[in-house]
Amino acid sequence: MVVNRSEWTRRKLLRRSGTATVVAVSALAGCLDSEADETDDTTDDGEMAGGDNSDANSSETDDEDDNENDTLVDMTGEETVEIELIDGDESDDGAFAFSPDHVQIDAGTTVRWTNTHDIFHTITSTDSLEQKSPSDEFRETVSEAGDSYEWTADESGTQYYYCEPHAGFMDGTLEIE
Repeated sequence: MVVNRSEWTRRKLLRRSGTATVVAVSALAGCLDSEADETDDTTDDGEMAGGDNSDANSSETDDEDDNENDTLVDMTGEETVEIELIDGDESDDGAFAFSPDHVQIDAGTTVRWTNTHDIFHTITSTDSLEQKSPSDEFRETVSEAGDSYEWTADESGTQYYYCEPHAGFMDGTLEIE
């Protein structure tokens, strides 16, 4: 089998440039999760090394369970539902967030996510908040204040979503009836 070196090099270059772009944008947007940094610091200090990791496990709870404990905002009966991407000054956890982040809607409702600040975000569908990875439903970027993305919920069920650069703390759930 003959390997075409120019194609292999192009693929490798594209893959690496995509990764570099995500890292650069994340750094510029101040995307480091403070909780992750704190966890790393405690591990480096040796507090959890070789000992009881119950504190570490309690902070790594199932994201779906966390979201189910959030207040469910009933927006059934609405034709269009607005969800804002907000900064830490307005959220309880001190990080970027979707507001509201746990919404109940009817099938056929249009959901509009609107960025309220000049921070790069994505609205990315996923099958699970426990293991966030993009699914085929939607994946859009909103990078400036006023940018928005609309999606119509065609089927009943649960639709999870998150922001890729801020996946550690920025996610939401649509309960579709």
